[in-house]
Amino acid sequence: MNPSSPSTSQDAFIERIVQEVIRRLMAMQRQGVDTGFAKATSGNGSNALKSASVSISDKLITAATLENLPPGTDEVRIGLRAIVTPLARDDARDRSIRIVRTEMPARTN
Repeated sequence: MNPSSPSTSQDAFIERIVQEVIRRLMAMQRQGVDTGFAKATSGNGSNALKSASVSISDKLITAATLENLPPGTDEVRIGLRAIVTPLARDDARDRSIRIVRTEMPARTN
């Protein structure tokens, strides 16, 4: 039994699931549904100024999430239980973005 085989297979499966979730979220955004997906613009629709730190309340942090960050972001604050995909972690490292886990305020419905 090769210990790396199940992990590799499982990583590929997780990556396929993540890609499908991203595809669906982006489709929902194109339809005008607020998905909570990180946006790279400020509240007034203009380009955001360079920002050192950004908080993301998403439960799943993907490479696509990081692609939508404002230019100049060097720190991303995420919830304690948020899941960061391996590709997102690698992308953050390559872009010198620190991922900081912190207690996020509760969402109100």
